[in-house]
Amino acid sequence: MEERDRSCTMIEDINVALELAEKDRVFIILNTHQSFMREGHGFPLVGNGINLFNNFDDAKECIDRNKIDRWESAYPIGSLEKSDKFTNIKNTLMIANAMGIENVFLDETYYFKTEWFLNAVGIKGRMEFNVRLTEIESNNIDSMMKESKISIRFNPIDLYEYTNPFEISDERKNELSHAIINPDGDNRRDVLKSISNNTLHENCFSQMLIRSQFIPMAIKKGDMNGLSYFNMIQTVYAEAIVNQLSSNTSLFILCDKQSHEVFIRKYPMGDDQKLFYVSYTDLFKYQGPLEYKKIADLEEIRNFIKQTNVDGVVITDGPSANALIDKEAFGL
Repeated sequence: MEERDRSCTMIEDINVALELAEKDRVFIILNTHQSFMREGHGFPLVGNGINLFNNFDDAKECIDRNKIDRWESAYPIGSLEKSDKFTNIKNTLMIANAMGIENVFLDETYYFKTEWFLNAVGIKGRMEFNVRLTEIESNNIDSMMKESKISIRFNPIDLYEYTNPFEISDERKNELSHAIINPDGDNRRDVLKSISNNTLHENCFSQMLIRSQFIPMAIKKGDMNGLSYFNMIQTVYAEAIVNQLSSNTSLFILCDKQSHEVFIRKYPMGDDQKLFYVSYTDLFKYQGPLEYKKIADLEEIRNFIKQTNVDGVVITDGPSANALIDKEAFGL
């Protein structure tokens, strides 16, 4: 993206700046490595400036042409809304200026110096901008108030028309929880058929509930009948998950970023058994400490189990659902 070789002092520049500042919506390219897909927001991609576009399609075309990192299921494009005091052009560019970012590119052909743009639209001298707290900052507001400071960084900008495909509503979570205790079917085959109608993600979430909540609860209460039932029903969910994996076209094994070897850890329950991780999406790959290696199919998972001699596999989306599947469920 080349800068224009002329000064931004002409009348046409001022007119463009004023028009841009008053737009109801402008699109901005975000950094995939600094995006939080679970919440659906991110921070601007900063090279020798930040990049704005008048429409979404032009931003997409720029990402494709310049081979900018993106996810399979979403483009890293945010929406700056005039009506939002946190994520509007003026507020965003005031933060950019405070961070020392000099240039603003518009549709790759027009650029402004950031400070000049702010002056042209009437923002001069001392600049005060609105700051939106991240989720982590909101949860630690007391300690932040004691420090009396907020680090200068961009506000989280919402990805345009993005919804997390793995978000489960509270109502649906209640339905899934109820189905664990009161499954639809009188025998294993019928129950398996019923839960196979759930999404892979929903079954992973349900199996996680059984392993992390229902079984420990039964142990704590000394409920041996409940413990026997939950141990049994989790194997039905495990079987459904393995069946669904066989038809899933997006599978990734999680590896150490330095060694590129399969990442293996001990069970989180405190014993000495070992496991590795398989994800059915790469949507959250930039949020964690591990790299995602594409694998072909269920048979490749079985081969990794044999090679690494693990006791089980965690099937996950990354941040929210972690189904722990014993290797026996894979026929090993």
